[in-house]
Amino acid sequence: MRARPPRSVSAPLSRPLNKDDLPAIRVSRLRALGVIRPDMERVAVKVGELESEVGLAHTTFPNGGGWSWFVCPQCRRRTRTLRLTEDKGLCCQRCDGLLYACQHRDKSVHIARLRALLYGPPARLKPRWLTLDRRRRLELALRRAIIVERQARLDRGEPSKRTRRLT
Repeated sequence: MRARPPRSVSAPLSRPLNKDDLPAIRVSRLRALGVIRPDMERVAVKVGELESEVGLAHTTFPNGGGWSWFVCPQCRRRTRTLRLTEDKGLCCQRCDGLLYACQHRDKSVHIARLRALLYGPPARLKPRWLTLDRRRRLELALRRAIIVERQARLDRGEPSKRTRRLT
């Protein structure tokens, strides 16, 4: 899957800057391409116009597999992705201090949408007797349908379910 091309970090935005706007490099892609091997301790990466040397950490599994990690140049934590910040430095998601695009939305709109999905649309302001009247009409329609079905069975000569005898 190909990500959209990264925007220039210095380009003006009409909305707040978010993580998706920053160019990023992922260790899994470099590992899949063979640029990173489990025996390496450092790798030279190029993100945007910046070329930098970044430390690596590796986790090996008992079955022979393993994961590789970047070591964040700022906080020294292991991370899978490094982003190029506005001040032309590489950092992890904890250090950049930015949110994802979906986190900038108003939470109340998101909560209202989830409530509508879970519990149905908001209740309408109707008198209670209309709701009860509708239920009553549905119950009467069901009773009429049962009576019509029983009458049809009797007309065909079939005994009703209640009067059948076990033999």
